[in-house]
Amino acid sequence: MRTTVNMLRAEQPAIAEALGPTGAEAAPCVPSLSGVIGDSPVFDLQSLRDIADDTEGPALALQFLKDFLSLQQVRLSRFLAALAAEEPAASVDALLSLHTASAMAGATEIAERCASILPLVVARNFACARVQAAALQRIIDVLAAASPMLLEQVKARLGAEAAAAFRPVSGSCSQDG
Repeated sequence: MRTTVNMLRAEQPAIAEALGPTGAEAAPCVPSLSGVIGDSPVFDLQSLRDIADDTEGPALALQFLKDFLSLQQVRLSRFLAALAAEEPAASVDALLSLHTASAMAGATEIAERCASILPLVVARNFACARVQAAALQRIIDVLAAASPMLLEQVKARLGAEAAAAFRPVSGSCSQDG
């Protein structure tokens, strides 16, 4: 079962407007809204839960999320610069970095968008890759604006789950001398 924190649900109309036309009136390389709006989660907490489980508590998972959020703009800038210079190898390297970090953090919308851009870069279709990258940038900008709220919600979620996991079990386990 995928448990998600849908941080961008309130922002979806803004994202839809920013992405422009869909359907028959859309240009061939204009991104579809299906990856941004719909039932797919924005954040999948399972990745962060796995980190918390592996490290026996939410502290490192929360630090990972905080670092991820603070480095998204840097990773994106690196990709956009390589894409603007039409450097396929540097573009792929930067895009894979952004994709991998997003997947590890459970940022599914960003990871999926990166995955959709990668074949365009590999095929050297830089014009369409730039259109897709603009949509990626808008998603990351919305995420950056929501970062403080996201961190608080994830902290509360993971903290509550950790507390529940370590509650003492009441029962008949008493030790008499």
